Amino acid sequence: MGKGGKTFSWFWIAGFSLVSLCANIASLVGDISPRTTALSLYLVNVTLLAEGLQNLAVQDGGQPGPTLLHPDLPTYWYWGMSGICDVYISRTKTDTQCRRRFPPTDDLLSIVEASVRDRSGGDPSGVVSAWNTTLSSLNPSRLGDKRGSFVSFTKASAALLVLAAIFDVFSPLVGLIVFGNNKSYFAPYAMPFFAAVFAIIAATLATLAIPQGEFGVARSGKNGGAGITIVFVGAAMRLGSSVMGICCCNGVEKDNDTWQPPPQPDYWVTPPQEHYGQPDRPPQQQQTPGAPDIATTGFEGEFFINNFFATRIPSWNPIASWTSHLRANAGIEPFTRNQRDFADFTYDDHDGAMRTALRTANVAIDPAWSNGTRFHVEVKATLGNGGADMFLRESQLQKMREYDHEPDNAYIIAHVVRAGDNNPRVEFLVNPWSLYRAGELEIDPQREDDDPGTRRARLVRYRRSSRL
Repeated sequence: MGKGGKTFSWFWIAGFSLVSLCANIASLVGDISPRTTALSLYLVNVTLLAEGLQNLAVQDGGQPGPTLLHPDLPTYWYWGMSGICDVYISRTKTDTQCRRRFPPTDDLLSIVEASVRDRSGGDPSGVVSAWNTTLSSLNPSRLGDKRGSFVSFTKASAALLVLAAIFDVFSPLVGLIVFGNNKSYFAPYAMPFFAAVFAIIAATLATLAIPQGEFGVARSGKNGGAGITIVFVGAAMRLGSSVMGICCCNGVEKDNDTWQPPPQPDYWVTPPQEHYGQPDRPPQQQQTPGAPDIATTGFEGEFFINNFFATRIPSWNPIASWTSHLRANAGIEPFTRNQRDFADFTYDDHDGAMRTALRTANVAIDPAWSNGTRFHVEVKATLGNGGADMFLRESQLQKMREYDHEPDNAYIIAHVVRAGDNNPRVEFLVNPWSLYRAGELEIDPQREDDDPGTRRARLVRYRRSSRL
């Protein structure tokens, strides 16, 4: 993805993150004051609630309960994420008073008491007693554990909405960091995607909360307030934008179109086009003086494989895919990450170019490989023929075992023979751990004269043919 594509993607992420954040904040401040009652999650008609509870009391107890309506009780209770508002509607005016709660999980008797006290300042005990008597006369099976469910749903909804808002705040920052470092991760789209999922779950839980508890028993609540609608719309837009970004851009790909060879490269030339041909390489004086033969041979092999892929994969970028410290010998900026965590070459095959390149080399393609497969190519270069010893580190053996026939990670040994000669050859060993288990690859125990953590390996068929 070039700079223009990255800039567009970042603005795409930032823009929709802002929309989603505004939607989440609008819902979070619902009923924090009289000015935000329009952002309520739901409302309760106090008259319908009182009549409904009295009718249920008659059904369950056989006798009408005390009068529940009182002049100091509001017409509606508006329920928001940050409070409960008492709305008094008369012919001449509408009065609203709000109590801040986050999240609002007050039970019915507490709400009745607070409404009467805040309205007149009088003693609410008589009104509370009447409501308590009516609730006590209901069949216990009507309420069951609905009160607990109401509290759980409300708290979970509030927590998820806050988490979604946090994700929306940091999504543009994560995108900026990842784009700047050319990482091949889905993180810039993953964060807003999960933010949208959290918001959708939060709105769903808020919708499910009101049927619980005393309000749901009397069917006096009204779901789907503006607060819930805003969250759903914002989350849906965020979810759609994230999915489109992932599908259209394959996440944030490595910057494969900005690499250029070093300026005035007197030793770097365009790789040759002939199959298995000798790659043009830096002259001997460009290599580190006094370097061990094994390091020189290793570089020759890696340089050959880099040129091999460069002639067959149009988007090949050694800065992104040559993940070995030896690449510095070719004039490429040094690889600074821990070498033990990477193979010599790492390539995310989003478009199948790696599979095509291997197929041209008569390599059997694993049916499990797909556009989501990451290829780990370890180069083992020898000066001799195919039966010469290869040296494997313990970390490489571990990756061989871990990635054996693993659909998301393909581990391949590129065995380069006659490295540094005029006519080197390469043989790609796919799933080398399976070759070892099948007896086709021989791995020796640790030898005293070898470096610690290094073991020798060789292809058995060459050893057998030499005995014939």
